Amino acid sequence: MYFSAGVGFWVLRGDSTTGTEFESWRPLRFDHDDNNFSSFVTSAGKNPQLRVQRPDQKWPAMLLPDIYHAYDRTEDLKYGGLIGELGVFLALIALSMPQESMLQTLPTMYDGGRWKVHGYRFPRMYFTHTSN
Repeated sequence: MYFSAGVGFWVLRGDSTTGTEFESWRPLRFDHDDNNFSSFVTSAGKNPQLRVQRPDQKWPAMLLPDIYHAYDRTEDLKYGGLIGELGVFLALIALSMPQESMLQTLPTMYDGGRWKVHGYRFPRMYFTHTSN
């Protein structure tokens, strides 16, 4: 996965570590569950944004730039979850923190059956690269 400012995330569909052919780079997308209004993160989804968000959720700002945020908002605690492909989800978490902190922090992000929000600054400030 990589991030292109102004365009968003691109996800490699396939396994680049095996040395075999991979399918292609695809934009990050979501499939929506109309029963619980959760969003399924994938490279093969139909929707460019989350289905719905709640104001109390910090993870959308941590994991995703504004272009992926939902237009629909709700206060209902039953709605606004994120599910999906584990590899894509882990890449989003890894890319939400400074590279030098990733190996130490990533293993601590899942605790007691729940995903946590890390304490690093976000959104997406770590993608800014400058050249001298």
